[in-house]
Amino acid sequence: MAVFSERARQEIPAAREGVPGLSIIGAGMRVVGDISADGVVKIEGSVSGTVRAASRCSVARAGKWKATS
Repeated sequence: MAVFSERARQEIPAAREGVPGLSIIGAGMRVVGDISADGVVKIEGSVSGTVRAASRCSVARAGKWKATS
């Protein structure tokens, strides 16, 4: 069973190779460990570990980030 129609698939822009993107840790998601991203990291859930983002890391109001040393 297909989730998207052929038309919807054509409207979704394909990821371009070599172009950093946006990585989202969504609400209700919990990550324990290190994160490394070439673009932006947005934390809406919770992260316990090191976050390395080439561009920027932002934490939403409801997000939690416990950095490890």
